[in-house]
Amino acid sequence: MTSETVTEGGEVTLTCSTCTQSNNPTLIWYKNNQPVSNQHTTRDNKLHLNPVSSEDAGSYSCAVKGDESLSSTAVFLNVRYVPKNVSVSIKASSKIEDSVVTLTCSSDANPPVHTYTWYMKSGAESLVRGTGESVSFNLTSDTSGLYYCEAHNEVGSTNSSQTPVQIVTEDDHVAAMMFQAGIILFVILTITLVFATLWLSYFPARADASDVYDNVMPTTMTSDPGQRVDSQGMKTMSITPASSSNHALKNKSLSTAIRKELSSSNNMRMLSMPLFNQANQILPPGLGLSQTYPHG
Repeated sequence: MTSETVTEGGEVTLTCSTCTQSNNPTLIWYKNNQPVSNQHTTRDNKLHLNPVSSEDAGSYSCAVKGDESLSSTAVFLNVRYVPKNVSVSIKASSKIEDSVVTLTCSSDANPPVHTYTWYMKSGAESLVRGTGESVSFNLTSDTSGLYYCEAHNEVGSTNSSQTPVQIVTEDDHVAAMMFQAGIILFVILTITLVFATLWLSYFPARADASDVYDNVMPTTMTSDPGQRVDSQGMKTMSITPASSSNHALKNKSLSTAIRKELSSSNNMRMLSMPLFNQANQILPPGLGLSQTYPHG
């Protein structure tokens, strides 16, 4: 494979020679085994590249249409260009005074960069701070400022953008740490609140379970099986069905209607329950079972 070298921005013409019976054959041009795009001009068996860019570098070949398998010998086009994408990266143990700072310059160039020069802006002037791909120094008030690098190769040179290198005081360092801690705390609290909200929305019954039992009043049984004492110390009366040997109310339903009457004159509470005879007829009120207890 032969090679041709051209500088970016220049002009190059590739010519395809064929041995065919056709006086005007149709040619197909290839770059890296792919058809050449229409941005280049083909005329009279020639491929014109004007102007040449760094993207035009590659291996070129040609073939007669219909006989694509019989392509020509490839020619490699080498495009030279000045350094591109020149940038500065900074590495520092910290940004407080006397910490070590390392600046590194990188670029894309053909041929490769042979010299890097470092500059620091001082007002309208630029002071040389060193040469080489990387430069290191201690951060002080004299070395803090705006830095940039200049990349050189055989074609030319290109400068990077300016990178600030500044001293951070102890107070500023503490403030920055507190700010970062505040952000972390805010994120943690936000996540906790979100999970708590989701928990309560999925399990509402647990949060309201205590309300179900707020109105339940415990009852204490006394020594008398017919009496109970509630949580307020009030005696109440309960009726236990008699056994079949002592009463003739076997297989009869017992009414559970209870009437409560409060006597305001003597501050007494009376509980009464109507009774039924064997014919399942209610007895007169005077024959009912009643008992009175002092209120409270």
